[in-house]
Amino acid sequence: METKVGSFEWIASYEEIREYFEWTLKYHRSVRRAQATPSLQVLEIGCGTSGLSEKLSSDFPSLDITCTDYDEACVRHLRRQFPASRNRYEVLDILTEDEPAAVRFDSFDIILDKGTYDALLVEGSVAQMVENVFRLLRADGVYLLFSIHAVDFMKNYFGNPFSGLELLLAEPMVLNGKASHCSVTLLRRSPSAAFDRRRFAELESDTLDQHYQTENPLLTPYMEMQLRTEFASLSDADGGLPLKRAFEAMFDPALEYDFSLFLEDLGRFEPPLSRPGFITLEEALRFLQEMQ
Repeated sequence: METKVGSFEWIASYEEIREYFEWTLKYHRSVRRAQATPSLQVLEIGCGTSGLSEKLSSDFPSLDITCTDYDEACVRHLRRQFPASRNRYEVLDILTEDEPAAVRFDSFDIILDKGTYDALLVEGSVAQMVENVFRLLRADGVYLLFSIHAVDFMKNYFGNPFSGLELLLAEPMVLNGKASHCSVTLLRRSPSAAFDRRRFAELESDTLDQHYQTENPLLTPYMEMQLRTEFASLSDADGGLPLKRAFEAMFDPALEYDFSLFLEDLGRFEPPLSRPGFITLEEALRFLQEMQ
């Protein structure tokens, strides 16, 4: 059965990111002026069902754009929606450890990411993604990243030499005419740099620990008070809440932490829950402490 797919724009519309892309083009062409080519090779990772690249192609016809997603249904949807497109739509798992068949390493001038980094950060897979971004970019190529995370977080995450990517810009995005909590980050692949996977993964872990334990903790005194109130009023005779209801009480939707991921993490929780399908207050508090 064919999966029905609708169109969706994550974080911002094309109109809201166009000026950032235009600035990126000007910067890249100034750096590569001596090595100018007829067209710039652009890779969009995690395109989903967005029509963003079609608008880019229309506004900047010199671009050679390849749009990719790991989900075949999304790629089929876009091929059907834009049958006369000049862009290529390809299936790509950005977490592959081998050179993918759809694209080649060292072949792109610009990599565009609108939300893929955010999704993989939740899954703990960003180190592999960043390594592949580094490998896919040409020397002096740039990675244009739009994220729901704030500027300080992005500077802490990428302000190091271990990714092989030099931080050029990190600033709040202007959405609906005003500065937002979302950010735009621009990074350049330095010709002489290398990706240090071990040290980058260590720094990634430290950055996330600092973010969730100190700057944006999951378990605050206020959250604990809310959970105690919730469990006192809604738990059953054995002191448990159904997992779905507990999940809604424990996590802010802004975290983009899916219920399915919550269940996966619970499956690795030690010791296991005392009752399948339910969680007690003590278990919920301990789970949040361990998540931090």
